[in-house]
Parts: sequence; structure tokens; C-alpha cells
Amino acid sequence: METKVINFILFFSIALTIYGLVNVYIFLRGWQTLPDSAAFRIPYLVLFLIFSLSYIAGRVLERVTICVPSNCMIWIGSIWFGLMMYLLLGVVLCDLLRLGNWLAGIVPPGSERYVRVKQAAAAVVLLAAV
Repeated sequence: METKVINFILFFSIALTIYGLVNVYIFLRGWQTLPDSAAFRIPYLVLFLIFSLSYIAGRVLERVTICVPSNCMIWIGSIWFGLMMYLLLGVVLCDLLRLGNWLAGIVPPGSERYVRVKQAAAAVVLLAAV
């Protein structure tokens, strides 16, 4: 195999792995803040899958034919890239604050207040990212 092809495959393998891991991390942190009710979790799962896979699907569809759906998916995916970066920063910040809370014991985990603080932090991160 030619070294350019190997470098191309290696680059995209690493890039897609990082992209997938960042999305899984954001998804799991968001999933943990949702109530146990399926009324919130199913739409969250569906929307997250649409947003996170739309850019890749749009680019694949674009290889077949350039059409309105491929352009829409690329736009949605491009917006998701920007939103994903801000969500990642917010989630990492929240995790650092949770670590500080765990070390200092300010709000005991498992308490009703802890759940409310966690949901408020998720809402602030989401609104700030948007």
C-alpha cells in the first residue's frame, strides 16, 4: 500500500475515534442528568443520534448525489461540531466541579439538592453552548 493511503486511513481512524468518544462522553453525561422517565430519554437518544451522525451521513450521501437532504445533514452536522465543542467544555467543567464537591463534601451525592444542582448545571451548559 502506498504511504499516502496508509496515512489517510490512520488519520481518519484516529479522528473518527476521537469524535465518537467525545460524543459518547457528552451523551452519557446528558443521559445521567435526565429523569428516569422514558418520556425524556427516548427523544434525547433520537435527537443525539441524528445530530451526531448527520455530518458523516450527509458527506456519504453527497458522494452518491448532491441533494437537499445531503446539504441539510451537512449543515446540521456542522452546527453540531460547534455545539459539541462547547458542550464538551461545559461537561468537563461540570465534572471538575463535581470532583471538587466530592473532595469538599459541600452537597452530598444522592441528595435531592444534588439532583437539582446537577439538572440546573446541565441546563446552564446547554443554554451557554447554544
